[in-house]
Amino acid sequence: MRRDDLAHAVRVVAAGESLLAPAVTTRLISEFTSRPAAGEMRTLDVLTARERQTLYRRFCWSRPG
Repeated sequence: MRRDDLAHAVRVVAAGESLLAPAVTTRLISEFTSRPAAGEMRTLDVLTARERQTLYRRFCWSRPG
């Protein structure tokens, strides 16, 4: 890694942003696009409203904004 690249990465992270390697970005996009569309997902229908609420709070609210 070049010194300039490292300095840039440190500045990005220090500013509260995230930095992903191109290979990670490619894998993430591939995984995301291979999933069924939101309208096709019915797996959460088996959960109670309280269970869905708990999942939402755990996985959506805990993400950095």
